[in-house]
Amino acid sequence: MIRRFFIAINVILFLLSLFFLIKTATDKKEINRYYGEKFSYTETAGGEVELEMSDGETVRLRFDKEAVKAEQSYRVKDRAGQIYLTTFIYSYAREKEIHIERKFTDMLGELRLHNALYAVGYKREQTADADLDFTSDKRWYVNFISTIF
Repeated sequence: MIRRFFIAINVILFLLSLFFLIKTATDKKEINRYYGEKFSYTETAGGEVELEMSDGETVRLRFDKEAVKAEQSYRVKDRAGQIYLTTFIYSYAREKEIHIERKFTDMLGELRLHNALYAVGYKREQTADADLDFTSDKRWYVNFISTIF
């Protein structure tokens, strides 16, 4: 009986690993699609950047040396848009010689976490905008959950 239980657990873990492997591969393909793309954006006085998303929506970003704030990030609902936004952040930072130590997938995960929390109504005033650090978030649990996302 216990042996069957462990076999079932192993099969479930294998299937989950396979699912995440496929998802990561499709994300990587999407990321590569936007790499080197000429993004349409405008810089305003005061250091703000307005990015025109591929669907025509505009997202306002505020860059500083340690982080970027994506205002009303919850409006970027689909995964492709979130990848587009995150790719732009890395592209813009490279252009402006802002160093980002954080892995792309971790920053994307934190953006997705903000959106998920906003969608379920959790502290909407705080989760409407995504503050994405260039190293890692100071809160361990945010880093952990962002990695999962």
